[in-house]
Amino acid sequence: MPSPDILRLTTTEDGRFRLEIDIVVNDLGQAMRLLQEIDAERRISPGEPLTARPPRRYLTRVKPGAHPLRRYRARHNMTLKDLAALLSCGAPSISKIETRKQAPSSSMLRKILEQTQGELTAEELLGPKT
Repeated sequence: MPSPDILRLTTTEDGRFRLEIDIVVNDLGQAMRLLQEIDAERRISPGEPLTARPPRRYLTRVKPGAHPLRRYRARHNMTLKDLAALLSCGAPSISKIETRKQAPSSSMLRKILEQTQGELTAEELLGPKT
C-alpha cells in the first residue's frame, strides 16, 4: 500500500470521494500518459470493467532507419497522441512526418525542436539535403 503522503482518500461534503495522488515522474511524456489514463478512467461507465477498454498502444520497437521523431517517441514511451497533444496538433500530422510522407512545416519544426529540448536537430528532422 502506498504511503499516506503519496495517496490520500477523503470524503467531500456532498458524499463523493476525493483521491489525491502525489507522483514524481521522469519525463513529460510519462506525466502526459498518466494524466490521459486518469482522464480515460474517469469516463468509464459505472459497472463497466476496466478490462473492457482497449489497451493503449505504446511504441516499443523501432526499426533501423526509423524517423528520428519515432525514435524520440520510443525513448520517451510516447504514443502518437501523446506527442500530438504536447505539440498541439493532430496525431495524423505526426504520423505523416514520421513516415516521411510530409515534411514538418516551419512552425511544426520549431515546436518539435522546443519539445525535444536539443535531443533532435532540424537536420535530423528534415533529412539530408538533396
